[in-house]
Parts: sequence; C-alpha cells; structure tokens
Amino acid sequence: MLRSPRLPFLSAAALGFACLALSPFAHGGTPESAGPIELLDAHLHGGRWEAAREAALILIARNRTTPLASGLAPAVARLALAEAGLGKQEDAVWHWHLAQNLDRSVLEGKALTAYGPPGELLARNSLRRADEAPAGWTVLASTDPEVKPGRLLSGPAPKLSAEVAAIAAPKGLKLQAVIDTEGRLHDPVVIGGEVPGVVWEVLEGLRSWRYEPARKGDQPVSVFRSVTINPPAKKPLGELVELSGGLAKVDGLLRAGQWKDARESSQSLWQQSFDLANTGQDQKDLAAVLALRALADAGLGMEDEAVCRWQAAQHLTPNLYDINLSVYGPAGELLEKNRWGEPAGRFDGNPKVEAKPKVLYPKTANPVRLQGGFVMVATVGANGGVRHPIVAWMQGLSMDPKVHVSQSSVNRLLAASALDTVCGWHFRPGNTAGRPAAYQTVVTGFILTSPLGARFIPAADGFAGRGPTDLRIEGLPRKGRDMDPLHPIWGQGPPPP
Repeated sequence: MLRSPRLPFLSAAALGFACLALSPFAHGGTPESAGPIELLDAHLHGGRWEAAREAALILIARNRTTPLASGLAPAVARLALAEAGLGKQEDAVWHWHLAQNLDRSVLEGKALTAYGPPGELLARNSLRRADEAPAGWTVLASTDPEVKPGRLLSGPAPKLSAEVAAIAAPKGLKLQAVIDTEGRLHDPVVIGGEVPGVVWEVLEGLRSWRYEPARKGDQPVSVFRSVTINPPAKKPLGELVELSGGLAKVDGLLRAGQWKDARESSQSLWQQSFDLANTGQDQKDLAAVLALRALADAGLGMEDEAVCRWQAAQHLTPNLYDINLSVYGPAGELLEKNRWGEPAGRFDGNPKVEAKPKVLYPKTANPVRLQGGFVMVATVGANGGVRHPIVAWMQGLSMDPKVHVSQSSVNRLLAASALDTVCGWHFRPGNTAGRPAAYQTVVTGFILTSPLGARFIPAADGFAGRGPTDLRIEGLPRKGRDMDPLHPIWGQGPPPP
C-alpha cells in the first residue's frame, strides 16, 4: 500500500479526469486494437493494396510523434505489406526493415505470413544484425586495410518535419548500413536512437544517398559503413546555460573531481529550483542542475542513476546533448557513452519480463504544493536500469494560491519530479532465449509535492472507484498509441482524426 495521510490527494473531479486521460495506456490500448489498424488489415486481407498503402501513410503521419517504438512500427509494417502487394518489392523490403528497426517483434512469425504472399516475401527478408551481412552477400569491413572506402557523392542531410523537430529530445541517431558495389545504401540497422519519428524520417531520407563504391584493389566491394546523424556539438556548458552562482560552484567541484561535495551542492540546487514562491519565474536551470547531479552520481559510481538523470536532463532541455563532457574526467567518460540515442540495448523479439521497481521518495520537501497526472515511457536496459525516460503527457496544477506561475512552469516542475523519481527505480531485465533484453515500458500516475515531501502515486489497470492509496505499479511492457494531450511534453501530439 502507498499511504501518506498528511499529503493532499487529487480531488475526485481531477482524479476522474486524469483516469480518463490516461486510459489508453492504463488499459493497454494498442494500435492493433484501434480502428485504423483494423481498417488497414481489412484492406490488406481483401487485396486492396493501394487503399491499404494510403491508409498506412496517413496512420504513420499521425503517429510520428509517439514516444513508443511499438506505436509506429505496426503502421510501417503494413505499409510494407501494401507495397509488396503492389509489386514494389524494393520499397516493401526497405519499409519492412524500417519497421523492424522500430520494433523487432512487430508481426512476428505466423502473424506476418497470415497476410499471404506479401507476408511471405517480407518473412524471407528479415532485418539483419549489426556486423551481419545480408543473406547471400559478401560484405567487408570499411576499416579493412586492403579496402579503400568510397566517399559520399550525393545525399543531403535528412530534413525532419516540423512535428518531429518539435519533439522534446535530441535528434541524434546512429546506424550501420551496407554500401553495395554500385554505391547504394542497403539494410540500415539502427544502433542508437530513441525517437521513433526521427528513425522513420531519417531512414526515408537516406534512401537517396549515393556513395563512390568501395574498392579492394581494382574491384568494387560491398562494405559496412557507420552513419551518424546530428552528432553532438560538444560545447562548454557555459555556452549552453548561464553558469553563475550555485551552478558555477558545482561545475568547479565536478571539474576538480570532488564528487561528494558536488553531489551535496547539486542536490541543494535541485531543491532550490522548486521554490517559485519568491520569483514566480520559469526555472530555466532545472535541466542543467539535473545534468550536474548526473555527473556527481557518475563520479561516485552510481551508474544507473547517473545515466538516467543525464538522459532525463537532455529530454527536459535538448540542447544539453551538445555538452562537452571531456572536462569532467571519468564521470564525463561514462556519460559520453550514454548521450541521448546511445543504445540501451536494442529491443530484441518480445522479451519476457518481471518488473519490480523500487519506489524511492525524495527526503527533502519541495517548497511549493503541486500536483498532476502524467504518462511516462522508459526503456529498461539489459541490466534493469531505467534509460531514456520520456514524459509523454503531463497535466499539472499548483495548489498554492500565493504562487503565480505559468502552466508550462508547473508542468516542467512536475515532469522533472517524475523523471527524477523513476531514475531511482530498478526493474528486472527482460530476457529473450535466456539472454538479457531491453524493452520499453509505460508508467502512468500522479506526482504530488508539498512542504512535507514529494509523492509518486502509480496508476494501474482497473482502478475505477478506488482511492489513490490502493493503486499499484504496473511495470510490464505495453504497446501504446498516441493520445490527445492537453499539454504535451513530447512533440505536438497527433492531429485530430
């Protein structure tokens, strides 16, 4: 039971609204159970290939801003099936690989071959693994001393749509592709990238790239090639945020390797960031403080918390992705390997998991009374640590009449509280065929803060008519669909139907 009688709960009206708003995730709604997917499948099974293709493109456009890889993958997979039915084999295989880059478990086995010849075609063209040659190909490493890699001849940097560009996360992406003997890019495998819409739009843009063929001696050869999109600029922190006062002090402690003092000072700054009573201004330094806390955690060997907070800071303020971490010694080296988009472990099949998060509560009270509901998506890494936490939806409310702050400021503070809280959790890792495997999970709930402390109240299935103290955490991986958020943190939200 989660009980705290001294802390305020949501009013009945607010609780009912939040339950309604969170219901698509709380009740395990999936694209497969939604009307558009059923319509798509009806077109596909009826052989209406062009109608299925058009419907798939519409659904992809609507789902580009979903934080769940499994929310976009089903539509892309069905686009591939429609193209296979139209005889467009090259397009079909490309989009099938793209769908599997989003979610390798999409339309597995019999679920795929149930679509007849188009499904059978795709089943014969599964996505390869990194460093694995496509079936029937001989592919050399571009680092082979006998291989002269070719240069890029044409290919503009992929341009993101306004909807995807607005997503609150860095847009970095790493992949490995095969460049064939004619210089064309084949079989891309995404190695790092946690924004589904970026994966979709970048891979669509890469289809037109052409390279000078690599050669071994006088003969053109196929090679593996690494491609990085939107790499970090690696600027000093002082060029990204104003370093003064407490921020400058903590930054100096971190550069000097004084991890314990830096952690104590950064935690004090974190609590001060929630005090809006005096200024009433948006807390622009909130993400920078979280990044400094991550560095202090890293210096003290708290790897899971450090990586999670570092990635959460980049979600709150995406330009922190560009920090130069080399000046922070071993702590910076750890976080450098875990910038946003670095792999937390690829989603491999449909892993079995048993998730038992350890819920931690902040020891220090927040000065302002706030409350709100949220939906969060996180990746659970192969070791069970939380990676790439994302606030997909947030509805906040200030309960202190003396504090006059904007709705966006309340939402940002509550989002930061939610992100910081889940960074203290640890899940049992998923496994596929006895091997640890990463997966995405959805967490819904409420954050309540007051001078007495901060409180996380998780939501779960079947909570209608029950009080918040009876809610239990549901940590199993779920597939989800976009919502119609009133105050989205993640992107712009889907357009109306």
